Order: sequence, then C-alpha cells, then structure tokens
Amino acid sequence: MKIPQLWALPTLALLINLTGCQFATLFLPDPHGRIKAEYKLPPKQRYAIFIDDYMAPIGSPEAKMTLAETIGNYLVDGKALRHVDLVEPKKIYDQPTESPEGKKYSIQHIGAEVGADYVIYVNVIEFNLQADEENPLVQPKARAYVKLIEVSTGERLWPVDLAGFSIDVKERMSGEMFAEADKGEWSNKLSQKIAVEAAQIFFEHSAGG
Repeated sequence: MKIPQLWALPTLALLINLTGCQFATLFLPDPHGRIKAEYKLPPKQRYAIFIDDYMAPIGSPEAKMTLAETIGNYLVDGKALRHVDLVEPKKIYDQPTESPEGKKYSIQHIGAEVGADYVIYVNVIEFNLQADEENPLVQPKARAYVKLIEVSTGERLWPVDLAGFSIDVKERMSGEMFAEADKGEWSNKLSQKIAVEAAQIFFEHSAGG
C-alpha cells in the first residue's frame, strides 16, 4: 500500500470537520518518508504463511511455496520476524487441504498440523498479466487480502475487516505483447510485488518500498 508524499504539510494528524459533529482523521507520512506498520506481529511465536489462490491461480504449488517463502524472507529482512519463527513453506503445502471425505480443512486446522501459533493468510483474488483479454499488451495486476489467524482459537486476530487487509499491485503497461513463453517470468515478477506488499504490512518501511 503506497501513501502519497505530502511534504508541504506538517507531519500531524489533521482533523477535518465533515458535518459539524463527525470527524475524519488524515494521517500523513513523516518527513523522512517512513510508513508505519499496519500491525506488529506478536514476537517469538511460530508463523505459517498460507497462500490461497483458489479464486485466482498464480501457478503451480511450487509457485505458492515460493511466494510464501519470499514473504517470509521480507518479514525477516524487515525485522518483523526471525527465521526461526517461520514454519517451512514445504511443510505447510505438504499438508492435505481436504479430509478423506472431501471436506475442506480450515486454516486453523492446517496451522495446528504444522505447529504454528499464527497463520498469515494471503487470499489472492486477482492475478492477471494482461489489462484485459482483448488487450494483447502485458500489464500485470493483482489483488489479495491478508489476515492474521490465531491457531489456538481459530479467530481472526487482525484486521477488523472480515475480508482482510487489501493489497493491490498494478504495473504500468509494458508495451510488450503477451506471449505464453514469457508467462512464467511475468508471473514471478508479479508474485514478487505481492510478497513485498504483504510483508510490508507488518513492519515500518520507506515510502519508496
């Protein structure tokens, strides 16, 4: 999530009177271009990162593992977590997602099976490499919702919004024609952008990303 840099205004929360009795708060970035974490992850706990791409497939199971691993690496780089806090992605995706009767397991169940205290759940709902089907030019875009699930209770610890915290990634039209031969490369680049946006939710970072 990118916040515009409004350097001409002081770094204070501005209270704007909308109706005479209702107020909206506009938070501005600090003068050094730092964006605060949306949520600080509880320290010294075990975390599983689960990518759900049922609505918008991002590729093979390996692609989901790679995305989960990349998010984890960014979280470690941003000092939101330690490597020891992370459940190995392969261990997560080796778990069956359905019971023998065909019933889909809950995120809580999967988290418990891999020994996690929390699950960072990333629900990818859009993953496209073209602006639209009629446009042959490459314009990657993706949308996902992120939430934190507490495994012991199965409850959504964050955010308040039931769907999750929305992240949107949209690249400028590249000028290149879409070709199946390049699909893997463009998909990897788009997944990388999702990883950055998802991880930066949980640690302070520069406005430039």
